[in-house]
Amino acid sequence: MQTKACSKCGEIKDVSLFHKDKRGMSGVRGNCKDCFSSAQKVRNATPEGKAYVKTNNAKRYEGNPMWNKHRRANSSAIRLGLPGRITEQQVTDLFAEHGYCCYYCNLQSTDPSIITLDHYYPMATGGKNTIQNCVPACAKCNESKKDRDPEEFIKNKAKKDLTT
Repeated sequence: MQTKACSKCGEIKDVSLFHKDKRGMSGVRGNCKDCFSSAQKVRNATPEGKAYVKTNNAKRYEGNPMWNKHRRANSSAIRLGLPGRITEQQVTDLFAEHGYCCYYCNLQSTDPSIITLDHYYPMATGGKNTIQNCVPACAKCNESKKDRDPEEFIKNKAKKDLTT
């Protein structure tokens, strides 16, 4: 069992209680996970810390608009206790394959804020978090579909489109 002293609290702990860091000689960070987590909570509670996080996230989105789409799907799956993870490349390929068109209304847009990732069979009703269960959908269709059965949604959408 390898141990290391935390540079923040001074306690000697097992190295598994430290975040990995390739830059250091020991291969782990200087402060333990508990100290790192509490320091982040303190930082994020201040207005400066919130601004820092917001700026860093904006930088990630700016250079890569698809970055958030797979993360949101995966975090929802984790929260629901479902297996399966979607990668950023899979989302990019799926959107390109569908020509950046909404699966339900055929709205075409390369603007990532308009076209979203939708689980055809919703995870809330037993659908899987796999790319095979995902389709591109405009924000309006994705929001109105919610966790309804896809066939029912398409049928109701067709009726609604005929009456308007």
